Amino acid sequence: MKHMTEEELIAYRESMSAQPAGVAEHLAECGECRGELQRIEAVLAALDALPIPDPGEDYGRRVWQKIAPRLTEKPARWWQPPRGTTPKPVATTTSVGKSTIFAPSAASHDGTDHVRNRSMDSAP
Repeated sequence: MKHMTEEELIAYRESMSAQPAGVAEHLAECGECRGELQRIEAVLAALDALPIPDPGEDYGRRVWQKIAPRLTEKPARWWQPPRGTTPKPVATTTSVGKSTIFAPSAASHDGTDHVRNRSMDSAP
């Protein structure tokens, strides 16, 4: 007889088993697997009885301090193009027949990005 794995027994206990009827049938016939399930239930019950420690108000800051040196690059913001690419100008048409072109310009000497805004009449 093939015995159930610990993973299968835990999945059965947590009602996540792919074959709950098959596991129940096996447990009805196999004392060794029933004993293993009882051992698992005792361990999990003991874990449930333990108090949950309070991580403290600065928990998030402490976690970020530990992982920040491992991060290689800051994620790009959704409005910024990926590094190494040139943004394309975006044109819109207003209800009065004017086109507006928004084109990002090069960063200024202070490191901030500026946007050029040009309006053009669509009529000749």
